[in-house]
Amino acid sequence: MDIGAVQRRTLRVLVLGQLAAAAALSSSVTVGAFVVQRILGQSTPWGGIATATVTIGTAFMAQVLSRRMARVGRRQGLVIGYAAAIGGGLLAGFGAESKSLFFFVIGLFVYGSGQASNLLSRYAATDLAPADQRGAAMSRILFASTFGAVLGPVLVLPAQAAGENWFGWNKYTGPWVFGALFFVFSLFNAALRLRPDPLTLARELRGEVVGSVAPIRIRESFRHAFATPNGRVAVFAMVIAQMTMVAVMTMTPVHLKAHDQESISSYVVSLHIAGMYAFSPWVGRFADRRGRLRTIQVGAVMLAAATALSALAGG
Repeated sequence: MDIGAVQRRTLRVLVLGQLAAAAALSSSVTVGAFVVQRILGQSTPWGGIATATVTIGTAFMAQVLSRRMARVGRRQGLVIGYAAAIGGGLLAGFGAESKSLFFFVIGLFVYGSGQASNLLSRYAATDLAPADQRGAAMSRILFASTFGAVLGPVLVLPAQAAGENWFGWNKYTGPWVFGALFFVFSLFNAALRLRPDPLTLARELRGEVVGSVAPIRIRESFRHAFATPNGRVAVFAMVIAQMTMVAVMTMTPVHLKAHDQESISSYVVSLHIAGMYAFSPWVGRFADRRGRLRTIQVGAVMLAAATALSALAGG
């Protein structure tokens, strides 16, 4: 078997799934804070609960799906994750339409399964990659996310108009329902085309019995991560960078709406997401050549400079 050819096919399948799933996530989450404002009032301080709930759902479902993948491979785990995201998107749409914060939040939590699936797809890209090409393989999946994630917010206004004009829905219902439909494509793409399963094949090549590897529990994962100085740096870098980015990304649409610029908020978020993913091929190659620690250092300086520039931008 030509492992190189299988790896190239695996990357093509994962890239295609990322395009649709990233578009679904970015388009719907863009209006999450607006739904909370519609339910609780424009002056509510709880607008960030939408992004926070999706993030918590992502973290929880990542544990569930990764354990499933450890037992049966990547394909089944991705299918389960995308299927859950479809249900979560429809439930969030129902909550947005009925002004039910309970159903909206539950839907958001389950919707995080789509983001968890996208994140785990990046590791699926490295299953069959040589050790010195894993950063480049993962960055290719990240780069594919650029196109879907940039396209998603641009589709917010058409989704809102379609929901209002075709079905008589509230303004913010359409992006959630149509976002859920995007996940249908990602589900069938993984179910039908991710063959052979990259994780299963990688284990077979290593002589492991498929399904015999017990999933690592979260406590054990933390113990491994904090066992070395580099591991501790990596964990803290991810936590701090994610906290900063999510806080700014959550605030931005609300801030723009408060200044009567809601119509361009989706484009601003689209530009932000482009910055998240568009440079990933170069970042991956930089990490492979110059090391992970240097990559974290450069990224930290850029993040600090970017947030300072935003804060000083004025009205």
